[in-house]
Amino acid sequence: MINFEKCKETEHMLLSICPTPYEAIIEELESLLSKSRPSTKIRGFSITEVPSWLVSVGPENLDGMANVSRIGISLEFQLNATSPGYGKSDLHGVFTWIIANVGREDRKSQFWLDVNGTLAEFGNDGEMISRFYGL
Repeated sequence: MINFEKCKETEHMLLSICPTPYEAIIEELESLLSKSRPSTKIRGFSITEVPSWLVSVGPENLDGMANVSRIGISLEFQLNATSPGYGKSDLHGVFTWIIANVGREDRKSQFWLDVNGTLAEFGNDGEMISRFYGL
């Protein structure tokens, strides 16, 4: 089962960075996990804490609305995955997604996976801050 229930209150923010954010998160996690265990597939996934967000706002646009210039989310999760030759794995950790230059052609995205991490360590009061401003 894939469960993003803890993201529902800020789903509008996720949708502002990607039209299919939940699918994008699962795909990126599988890609990151496949670097150490090829062909990893996530079989179950659940957000365990309310996400941490950081947002940087630029000058107002012509409509008087603030322009988001940088956005980041950290998600604490529990997942189970399978990979050929390795079998089933249960993991806990934090997935962070930072996007700079939102809405511009030179947009940049970067992802981090911190296995066994917590939001206290890698959320908006932790490592996320340096990652956010470092991108």
